[in-house]
Amino acid sequence: MKHKQLLLMVLLIGRGAGVYLWGARPYSVAGDCMEPALKEGQRCFVNAVYYKLFPFKAGDVVAFRYEGKAWLARIIALE
Repeated sequence: MKHKQLLLMVLLIGRGAGVYLWGARPYSVAGDCMEPALKEGQRCFVNAVYYKLFPFKAGDVVAFRYEGKAWLARIIALE
C-alpha cells in the first residue's frame, strides 16, 4: 500500500511541476484596479501558452511584466 501512495505522490508532484513549467504561472493581485473581477490578495493562475496559440480579444485579462513588476490588465480594445 505504501508503494502505491508514494507512486501517486510522485505522479501528482510531477504533474504539478509539468503544468507550472509548461504554462501556468501563479500571480497575486495587488491593488483594486481589477475589481470586481479580481480582488486584492486573490491568487490566480495565468496560462502562458494559450495566447501563443490563439489571438487576444477584447475582454481578456492578461498578465505581463513591466519595470520588474507583474501586472494584470483587461484588454478593452484592439487595433
